[in-house]
Amino acid sequence: MVKPIKKGVKEKNVKKLATPSPYCDFCLGGNGENKRNKMPEKLISCSDCGRSAHPSCLQFTPNIIISVQKYRWQCIECKSC
Repeated sequence: MVKPIKKGVKEKNVKKLATPSPYCDFCLGGNGENKRNKMPEKLISCSDCGRSAHPSCLQFTPNIIISVQKYRWQCIECKSC
């Protein structure tokens, strides 16, 4: 499935989303459990490679968690700047 980043962006210019990994690259837990804090926590996934992580494993602040849900997030390995 191709999702435009912004309204008006043509589909041929938009990269397809990678298949998300079902586990966190840091604690190895899934959506059902963060193995570090033993709490359920939704994974975020890199739009380019599909690597996933819990926001708390990435030490994201509440404001960053809100922001990252609004755009195509990239992991540190894929981010170009």
